[in-house]
Amino acid sequence: MCLSTRVTIRPARGEPPEAAPGARGKPAGAGERGVKSKGPRKNDFWARGGFTLVEVVMALALLALVMGGAVLSYIQACERAQWTGYALAAQGLAIQQLEQARAAAMDPNGPVCELTNLAPSGTATTAATLDLPVPGTNYVWATNYVGIKLVTNSVNPLVTVYMVRVDTVWPLTRNGSVTYFSNTAACYYCEDY
Repeated sequence: MCLSTRVTIRPARGEPPEAAPGARGKPAGAGERGVKSKGPRKNDFWARGGFTLVEVVMALALLALVMGGAVLSYIQACERAQWTGYALAAQGLAIQQLEQARAAAMDPNGPVCELTNLAPSGTATTAATLDLPVPGTNYVWATNYVGIKLVTNSVNPLVTVYMVRVDTVWPLTRNGSVTYFSNTAACYYCEDY
């Protein structure tokens, strides 16, 4: 049985291949089996030229789709926040009118009920600005429709109750078109006994 050993002499670092001891006219490792060359290969990822036109177009289409959805979501969130601010301001305006009715003096034995002064004929219309943080003179006007209705309870003792209903109508402008919305608040008030 014969064992053979193959010895390969490689050049030291920074030393040219010809200067390696035992070199016979060609660099060590050149043309030998099992030694990988340093040049690019066909299947090497980094050796490819880049992306194809189809890959670039598909990536841009996907990016445009995602960005379009994000921008559309942002615009809808801004519109919804504007609507919410207007609706909250209109509700505050309706509650303010109900507070005026609550502050009115109601004396069952007196000649005048101040509650009916808010709407002498049973209904009244007032205009006011919505309490919104707007710059300059961009005020948003709303209309309050106040209705006062006398509700009499026929049970002994006789109890007189007034129902005050306030409908606040306010505009919202989107894309050049005006849409009107309304908020309603109602409350019952009775005379002080």
